[in-house]
Amino acid sequence: MSESGRSWESREEALDPGRAAERRSVSLSVASTLGARGVELTGAESSEELVEMLDAVERFEAAVSAAGGDRMVNDPDSSDPQEPAFVLPRRSVDESPYEYADRVLRAAGRAGSGT
Repeated sequence: MSESGRSWESREEALDPGRAAERRSVSLSVASTLGARGVELTGAESSEELVEMLDAVERFEAAVSAAGGDRMVNDPDSSDPQEPAFVLPRRSVDESPYEYADRVLRAAGRAGSGT
């Protein structure tokens, strides 16, 4: 988050004491959604990083659906996916949230183009 973004957020939290708790709650929800989709998290991800990853995952899923893919037969835990290009990439242990999101978006482009 940029310095101006931090100051804006600080001002907003000062005006609304419940904002920080709400932000934590949303972050937990996003983390749970990512976990349910098989995305490995370290627990150190910021709320912005979590949202960035979720956005990338949702774009990937939309590209797969648009290309006629089925998440049930192209699950990351499947030993024999129907179409490997339709399987959500796994996050590497040393991969930052932004690097992962970028890789997922590139995979979405490939899945959407059928390659």
